[in-house]
Amino acid sequence: MRLKEIAKDLKTKFIEKIKTCKLITFFIISIGVFIATVIGSIPVSIYENLKSTFFKNILLTMVDVCDIFTKIHYLFRITILAIIFISWVIIFYYRIIDKEKIDEKEIIHILGHTTFKNSQFDFQDKNISDKYSLDISRQFNVISEMNELKTEDEKFKYVLSNIINRQDTFINDFFSVNTGKYGYMGISHIPLILRAGNKIGDGIPVKLFHKKRDDDFYSELNNDIDYPQLTIEKKEIKPNAKELIVAIATTMKIEDYQLDILNPKNKSILKFNSEIFDVDVIVSERQLNQYVRTVLNEVRDCIRKNNIEKVHLVIASSVTFTFELGKRLNPTYDREVIIYHYEYKLPNPKFYTWGLSLFKKPDECIIVN
Repeated sequence: MRLKEIAKDLKTKFIEKIKTCKLITFFIISIGVFIATVIGSIPVSIYENLKSTFFKNILLTMVDVCDIFTKIHYLFRITILAIIFISWVIIFYYRIIDKEKIDEKEIIHILGHTTFKNSQFDFQDKNISDKYSLDISRQFNVISEMNELKTEDEKFKYVLSNIINRQDTFINDFFSVNTGKYGYMGISHIPLILRAGNKIGDGIPVKLFHKKRDDDFYSELNNDIDYPQLTIEKKEIKPNAKELIVAIATTMKIEDYQLDILNPKNKSILKFNSEIFDVDVIVSERQLNQYVRTVLNEVRDCIRKNNIEKVHLVIASSVTFTFELGKRLNPTYDREVIIYHYEYKLPNPKFYTWGLSLFKKPDECIIVN
């Protein structure tokens, strides 16, 4: 263990002891040491007037201590008094001032969601630690199970539907156990992120945090109003087509040939691109909301005007965008939505080999191409 980690651990344990120690015990000890140091002795008359054996024993102990202090150098006495004073200052800070600071912070219960890659749920942004007290005690982690999944296995649908059922249950339990404000973070498969957001729904506010590619910690989305726009790269509406392929790309471009497995020849196509492709292109909350509104408005308009019955959705974007889009998709306003997982395997990559029908039950929602 590194020295920095050891020091941090010792500091944490020290503060915990300070916050949990019995003040009355420390107070009695402090008074006794103070009297012994300053006065140097205790009148015998006090001892003789005491009736309690318990208090007499305590007083005799203090007399012995006083006798010791009368024989030590006055500089040592000053040092002891300084230690007592500093100790009370530390206790006052962590028991009163620091407690008030914690009470002033917003408590945000974080839903940790990791199905694709492990994530350190850490924050080095002082603005976050000053404003929020984060509860990251509950996490849904099925990385090992997802890594073992193969579409060609006979039990693929059964295992995946079981994972989805557990995820749905976890999310329901999370919001029924915790009260207050909520946050979301993690690194997961696009279909599972979209499903998580949809399961929560638009009625519960959830604060989103983004982890940049080269960072080991999460940051809060900013309020910048200057950001790349999301535009329509392609809009191809086929007469009498009842199904629509929607491709949304902000991290990397989605090429037309990658959609071949979805049989685009007999489906309408709507493709969105951000002006800049980058893993960290979405860092603004306003940007996120505008992107989601742009997609939903255009897709729903296309559905309404062309009697679309099913949407095939592929996304190459951030966790925050995928989650927020999932929150706002609704079976009342939207048709069946199938969200696909991107997978690149040589020598014959198919790109989108499986997906989830977003609004269906776990045992009915698995799609394998």
